[in-house]
Parts: sequence; C-alpha cells; structure tokens
Amino acid sequence: MKIVSEHFKSISEMMDIITKRPNNKIMESQNSSSRKGDKGWYGTESFEEAVNLMQTGYKDVLPQIKEGLNTSMKALSKQFARSDMRRPRNLPIGFIPNVPNAILNLPDSMIDIRLTPQKRKTLTITYVMAGSCGCRAEMWIKAGIALLTAIKIIERRGISVKIDASFYCGSSDGETVMGSVTVKHFGQPLDLQKLCFPLVHPSMFRRIGFKFLETTPVLTKEGFSWGYGRGFDSDEEKIKEELETPNSYLLSGQWIKRHDYSVEEILNYLNFSKNGTGSKTVKEAEGDGPEDDEEPWDDDDF
Repeated sequence: MKIVSEHFKSISEMMDIITKRPNNKIMESQNSSSRKGDKGWYGTESFEEAVNLMQTGYKDVLPQIKEGLNTSMKALSKQFARSDMRRPRNLPIGFIPNVPNAILNLPDSMIDIRLTPQKRKTLTITYVMAGSCGCRAEMWIKAGIALLTAIKIIERRGISVKIDASFYCGSSDGETVMGSVTVKHFGQPLDLQKLCFPLVHPSMFRRIGFKFLETTPVLTKEGFSWGYGRGFDSDEEKIKEELETPNSYLLSGQWIKRHDYSVEEILNYLNFSKNGTGSKTVKEAEGDGPEDDEEPWDDDDF
C-alpha cells in the first residue's frame, strides 16, 4: 500500500493553503466541500460557515462535551489518580513549621512543597475524523468525549500529549491519502472550545477534509474522484502498521465506537495502565514536568 500525506503545523497554515490553491487534476470537476445546504449531513450550510466555526469555536456542543467529560472523569478518578509531582521538603523557608527540627534548632525547620523537576514524557495521538457517508454527528461527539477524557487522564499522570487531527484519510486503487493538522502541541492545556470543531464536528471531515482532497497536489489516482475514496476503516490496520511508532498512535471515531466509546479501551490501546504507562507508549524529552499544579477535575478546568 502506498501512503502519501500532507501535514500542516497549524489550522491557520492549513486554511491559508487549501483555500488558495486550485483543484488538482484528479478532482478538478469536484466541489463537494463547497456545496450549499444539506446541513443534516455536512453539519453546516456552507464551507464558509465551517471555516467560521473553526476560527471562533464550535460552542453549541460545548455544554454536552463538558458534561460528558466530567461524568467520565468522576467515574474513572479513583482508578486513574493524578500523578502528584509535588514533594514536601524541609527548608529554611516554608509554609508550615517542622516542629521536631525547630526544637533541635536545625536550619531546615520549615516544610515547603515544590514541583520535582523531571524529564517530560510525551505521546502523539493522530485522531482520524474520517467516516462513512452514514456516520452521524452524535458518533463523533461521543467519540470525542471518550478521547478527550483519555487524554486528560494521561496528562494528569505527567505525560504531555500532542494531538494531530486527520481531517481526511481515504484510499483508492492501492493509494492512501492522509491530511492532518496539529491542534494541540506538547505542553498546551486542553482548550475545549478550540478542540471541539477539529475533533467533533462532521464538517471537519465533510467540508475541510473534502477541500483538502480536492486541492492536495499529492493525489495521483483517478478513483478518488468517484466518491472521494474508500473510508479509513476499510484499510485501518494496514495504515496503522505503516504510520504508528512506539510513541505515536492512530485512533478514529469509528474505532472508538466499535469499542463502545470506552475510555479504558482507549487507554489500553495506548499501553496506559492505572499506574502510568508502558515503556512502548512514551518517550522522554527534556523539561521540568507539568507546568501547573493541576487540581482534581471540575468545571474550572475549562
């Protein structure tokens, strides 16, 4: 199987490129991305509406996403406790006295809690938004809630996650084409308003993804013009074999649906255990550990 891909470092870079370049030779007569109407399938009335939602945030579904995340996190909080990198130390200055040390007139007679510097562990997840023509918006919403919950749990254990959203991944005549964009970098917090559109909204695939396919210069197979290619799930295992690495994984909404939207199944797939992660899942990078003293999950996290 031949796999060709085009990756964008940011949403602004992606939109600047795909909206300015013309249709490629294979898709020169195709315009599904810009077709007006059919909001029930596209999720938007037009390509312009999809662009606006991506730039300003998909707010309509935000309460449902927050509620789902909180429910999932409360159910799993005891199984996957937060990794507390703060350690109490005896120091000359602190917030509470160490009475035995003070009685002995020792200099380190105060207790303070500070972050323990450590190498950062990182994990990259490429989330494939592609799906069949029969996929409904509710599937992407439920899958997005499960994925974001899993990422939150992983980051609470001190592992930094990068998210690449694959807005198109399809095949034709032995060729697979993937388009992706980074929507969360290592060290960035989970910004739900920013992430809702690229990870949840059907227009990310059916308008943005289709626009990518219509304009990408990497396309070579005529079959893509007949229905915009075969879905990711039909070649999923072969694609994963080619693209996954020890610290980089591909997940799709369809895969999450097949596993009953289970957060634990996602964590198992990522080799993440209740005590941390398997060595195959993460790599170490220089850093100082978590940037914030993250408290238990609540609405203030958003």
